[in-house]
Amino acid sequence: MRLTLLFICLTLLTRTQAQINMEVLFTKGAELEYRTYSVKAKGFKMEPYEATRITIIVTDVKDSNNIKWSYITKKGAGITNPEIDHYEKKMVISRENGKITMPADFYFIDTSYLADKYPPGNKKSKGFNVISKTEGNSVISGNLEKGEYLNSPKTFKTSFKIRELSLDPNSPSTINETGYTLTSTTKEYKVMGKTTITTPAGTFDCYKISGTTKVEIPGLTRETTGIIYFNPEIGILKTEQEGEKMQLGYYELARLKK
Repeated sequence: MRLTLLFICLTLLTRTQAQINMEVLFTKGAELEYRTYSVKAKGFKMEPYEATRITIIVTDVKDSNNIKWSYITKKGAGITNPEIDHYEKKMVISRENGKITMPADFYFIDTSYLADKYPPGNKKSKGFNVISKTEGNSVISGNLEKGEYLNSPKTFKTSFKIRELSLDPNSPSTINETGYTLTSTTKEYKVMGKTTITTPAGTFDCYKISGTTKVEIPGLTRETTGIIYFNPEIGILKTEQEGEKMQLGYYELARLKK
C-alpha cells in the first residue's frame, strides 16, 4: 500500500491552440474535486478501493508584475470516517509567460487514512494514517497541439511518515511511527494525441500523455508507466498508473465548478 500511494500520486474543453493555461485554476470560486483509488490485497489478487477524496478551491486570484497568482485551499477527506479523517492546507500557484508553477505535491494525496484500507472494526485502522510531503515546485508548460508537454524538474523526493498500530500477538499493542524517502525520476513525457474521456464530472476533450518514471526507495527500484488525461484549461482529468501489467491505482475528476 505504501508504495502504491506514490504511484497513484505520480506520480496529471481544449482550445484550438492547445496552449496550457489551466484557466480554471486561475478563476476565483472554482472548485475541482478528485476521487482517488488505491489497491489492496484480496487473496491472490489486488482490488481497488476509494481512498482520500481531494477538493481544490480557488479562494482568490491576483495580478502583479505580469504574473497571475492563484490562492488555493486544498482539502482532503477519508471515505470511511470523513468527519474525523480530514485535512486542509493553503497553497499558491502562479502563471507567467505560459508557465504554470505549483507545489510539486499539488495533486498528491497528502494524507491517506488506513481506515479506508482495512475493514470496519480492525484496530489497525482506527485513527492511523500515512502522511507524505514532496519537496519543491513543479513547472508545467507546452503546446499540446505541437506534441509539447513539459513538467520540470524531472526528479522529486517524497518523504513518508507512517503511523500505525502494531498487533503482534506476542507483545502489547504499540503505536509505530516509521518514515522513509522515495525518489522519483520521470524519464520522458510523450503526447499520444487527442481523445475524449468521461469522468463523474462529465465528458471532456483532452490529450493523452504518457510518462515513464523510475521510483527508488532503499532496497527497491521500479519503473512504471503512467497515463495522464490532460485538458489545457482544466488540468488533470484522470490518471492511470500501471506497473508490471498490474493496475496500481488512479484518480479522476469527480466534480467541476467554474
